[in-house]
Amino acid sequence: MHEGLPEPRDHDMLASTLMTFATNVLTESTHPAVTAMFRLAISEADRSPEVAQALEECRKANRSALAEFLGGAQSAGLLAAGDAAAMADQCMALVWEDLMLGLLLGVLQRPSIATIQRRASKAIDVFLKQHSTPAPIRQARRASARPRP
Repeated sequence: MHEGLPEPRDHDMLASTLMTFATNVLTESTHPAVTAMFRLAISEADRSPEVAQALEECRKANRSALAEFLGGAQSAGLLAAGDAAAMADQCMALVWEDLMLGLLLGVLQRPSIATIQRRASKAIDVFLKQHSTPAPIRQARRASARPRP
């Protein structure tokens, strides 16, 4: 498991960890200095592709950590089977919607912490409704995983 992301033990922990992850990504990535770096990377992509590559590596690291975490949640029976990397991409798309584009164009201001939390909560709710295993299946999987006397 990726350092910093705990192994999910139950649905509440899964939801809480996803919410914290999404909130942190939005809080850190919407900082004006980060937005400025993205603008620089876009404007200098032809002459200095290493700036864009460095930003892309950060994006990949976040998505990789999320995919690993989601894979652990699948193994624990908390999420339905599927491509964990594609699920991570979908989760991040739900979290971001078109926020980054608006920030880059200068038509949106950096959201407040309360707005970031609402956005993250909405995105994680939608994601979990689509990918969570139903409670009876989770309970059956936990029961079958317990050692038998």
